[in-house]
Amino acid sequence: NTAISVVLNLNLPAYQNLQNVNGWVYIDEQGSGTSGFIVVRTNNGFNIYDRNAPHLCPDSNTTLQVVDNIKIVCPKDNAMWILLSGVPTNIAEVSPKMYFYNYDSSSDVLTIYN
Repeated sequence: NTAISVVLNLNLPAYQNLQNVNGWVYIDEQGSGTSGFIVVRTNNGFNIYDRNAPHLCPDSNTTLQVVDNIKIVCPKDNAMWILLSGVPTNIAEVSPKMYFYNYDSSSDVLTIYN
């Protein structure tokens, strides 16, 4: 458990993918935990997933990755989750850890916290 506090200005080119539903980005900056996040825009807002595999203790090769823009995969054991929902589909029985957020649509600023 690490303090999480990240502010993203979605107007910046680095976050252009988050302007559309199904768009996602990796976030790896100060305040984003030990392995960073996967931020995905959904029909109802955003999901922010921790990139640490939820079913394995931190180990080598356990940082979650997005594959084919539809699934999240653990490279160590090929566990899989649906990108838009975090629902496990292979090996793991738990969803990735998710973080709270506040989105200000008038300024297009996304604040992520725990």
